[in-house]
Amino acid sequence: MAHYTGSKINQIIRAWPNGTVVVLPWLQKYGAYQQLVYEYEKTAWLTRIGQGAYAKAGDKVQWTGGLYMRFRTN
Repeated sequence: MAHYTGSKINQIIRAWPNGTVVVLPWLQKYGAYQQLVYEYEKTAWLTRIGQGAYAKAGDKVQWTGGLYMRFRTN
C-alpha cells in the first residue's frame, strides 16, 4: 500500500468499523473526494464492491456489515 502524506486515509481507516461497507458520501465526509477514493482503490487501500460502495482492502464483510451504513444515524 502506498503511503500518503497527511493522515486522511488514516482518519478514514480509524473511523471505519471493521467488517462494514461505506459509501462515497461517508468517505467524502472525511475529505476523500471521488478522485482520491479512486487513488485509494488503485493503491489497494479500498476495494470497490459496487457503485459507490467500498470495503477496506482485505476486510471480510458479512451481509450485516453491508447494512451498517444504511441504519447508522450519524
